[in-house]
Amino acid sequence: MRFKLMILVTTMWSATSALAQSSVGELLDGGATKLNRDELNALLPGATLTGLNYAGGAVTSTYKQDGTLAGRAAITSGPMIGRTTGIVGNWSVAEDGKLCTDLSTLSGRRQTCWYLFKLGDRHFFAESDSERAASILQRTITKP
Repeated sequence: MRFKLMILVTTMWSATSALAQSSVGELLDGGATKLNRDELNALLPGATLTGLNYAGGAVTSTYKQDGTLAGRAAITSGPMIGRTTGIVGNWSVAEDGKLCTDLSTLSGRRQTCWYLFKLGDRHFFAESDSERAASILQRTITKP
């Protein structure tokens, strides 16, 4: 019985570790590739990206052809916890392949640039493309 339990735990750990990357280093070790400027400019216009933010709240954004974006994000703290806020802003792809956004929500304005990685059919945002410990956020990308 003990042997069967050990095999079950080992199998579960292996399956989980193969699916759940949490850093840039784990992505790269798993064979992920960083998308370049041309790939992002082909992928993003008209696409809707969904996933979770660092606080675990759901985020959905549609990247429009004209460089604007719109979406919704879950509020995960404060007096409005559990509600959603609208997201509006602009997006662009820098020469070095970073996806840069200038967003406005109820909590204010935020400018951020991300690298996008692809591992199999999954996509991930990361603020660094070389710092192995950098956190990542998975995004599902759909186009009509």
